[in-house]
Amino acid sequence: MSRTRQEFLIKWLSLLACSVWLWWVELWDLCYPYLYLVWMYITSSVIRGQSEEKCLLTWVQDLVPTRNVIDLDRDLADGVTLCGLMQALVPGTCPRHDLLPPDQPAGNIRLASRLASTFLGVTQDLAWERMQGRDGHRTLMRFLRNLRYSSLKREVLGGPAVTHDSVVEALGDYQPNTKEIVDLLIQSYMRQKQ
Repeated sequence: MSRTRQEFLIKWLSLLACSVWLWWVELWDLCYPYLYLVWMYITSSVIRGQSEEKCLLTWVQDLVPTRNVIDLDRDLADGVTLCGLMQALVPGTCPRHDLLPPDQPAGNIRLASRLASTFLGVTQDLAWERMQGRDGHRTLMRFLRNLRYSSLKREVLGGPAVTHDSVVEALGDYQPNTKEIVDLLIQSYMRQKQ
């Protein structure tokens, strides 16, 4: 082979190697977040020797230590703990969940469902009436699984920003017994942002 031909072949091979390397780096940058998401889901979901319900119970207890959660069906029935879970997963969504009236479970659960839909993309509609039916336990477990996966996804890939307007929009027509509770929620949120 002539010298110019060898030089051309070497340059061509080095250019090919650089192109392959750049392609690999781009592919890795695109795939890494998804691989990381799968790894996080597997490591957080698969705990040997525990049922899925026990796993979800431990997860809720870790994220909402201010609420004494022993039984998921009973302790999440008033919706206050679900709002606390949303606050733990997406800070700023429900900063004063402790002020929500436990005697209004339908409204509190609707609020948690709206927050989950707005900020985590969980499209499952969780209604108090459905939780009371014979499939209530299954509905709650599915909702918690979706929350957990969507929160991992948000952590890795990002999600919509939590702003005053987005929280007010998520609240929608939610009306607790007193307007003071909503005012306290908004004031608390504004103080947290400062």
